Amino acid sequence: MKRIHGIRFAPAITTALLLASCAGPGPTSFEQGAAELTLPSTSYDTFVKAEPKLKGLRAGDAITLKSLGLQFFEFSMRLTGETKHYAVGDGWIPSMSGGGAYNLGRAFGLEGNTIYGRHVFGYVWGNVNLYPKYELRTKAAIVSDTEYQEMKRQGRDQGIDHVSFGTGDKVYYFKDNNVTIDAIRSLPFQGPPEMANEKLTVIKDVAPKLADIFYKTTFMDVEAQLKRMHAGTDWWDMVHQLHGLFITHNFGQNYGLYMKGNTNYHTEKRWQLATERGIYEVWPFGYVEGDKEVLKLSVIFRNGKLERIVPYEPEASLAPRLREQP
Repeated sequence: MKRIHGIRFAPAITTALLLASCAGPGPTSFEQGAAELTLPSTSYDTFVKAEPKLKGLRAGDAITLKSLGLQFFEFSMRLTGETKHYAVGDGWIPSMSGGGAYNLGRAFGLEGNTIYGRHVFGYVWGNVNLYPKYELRTKAAIVSDTEYQEMKRQGRDQGIDHVSFGTGDKVYYFKDNNVTIDAIRSLPFQGPPEMANEKLTVIKDVAPKLADIFYKTTFMDVEAQLKRMHAGTDWWDMVHQLHGLFITHNFGQNYGLYMKGNTNYHTEKRWQLATERGIYEVWPFGYVEGDKEVLKLSVIFRNGKLERIVPYEPEASLAPRLREQP
């Protein structure tokens, strides 16, 4: 057994399937092995079975990865000696939930002495479309650098973990052994098994075609939509209003998000910055003209909520101003 971040991993029962020299059928890479492991846990039927438990959770409940029902696996490649670890849980989306590294989940917010995270539950349909259905928002107390060093000196740092949000950013220590639920939210995304035929037709009409999302005319429509959004709009709600598509090729181990007018996969991707006011996440919007990318807007979220929309500014100049903002 190996322990990582305080988690005990099960024996490497799947190792034999991942051997590079394996002649029979089975996964031939970490990614393929992880996808096959995650496939049953992200099916629609599995999510439906897990949903009653999610509905029974309440704000203030203490949670751990174990209480969420996660299982942990260690994969090894004999020829290279490389080892990776994966977490699996019924309806649990790894890439949206921090991959199983923390009880907190994927950290996304800071406020005072509290750090916020999330676990996301949903399902994959048609092997490629990812539908997040519930956000389990979590919180934990931040430990100051001085307090952490003293705890470490005294050997009392068990259960203390850390995270940072960008290259060169400050490291934040927090009590991952004392995580509670801050809020539970049902998300507005619906997939085919939840819809009547007439509703499916409407969804197909408004869903972005990947070839169209970078057109200038598409951006002009999106620009008007964005400017109508009020400060405080949740990130999930922006994605839903812009008919965003979550696409995965490995059953939620990774995903891509495609939204009209969002140029996240071109010159500048979305970026994060941690400050005393919280965690900023900035999304570039614009269009592609010929082989040139034209960036027009920076959509700025703080702690998962829309703060403001400004004319596009590159990270190199916008990040210092956000960091210095009182």
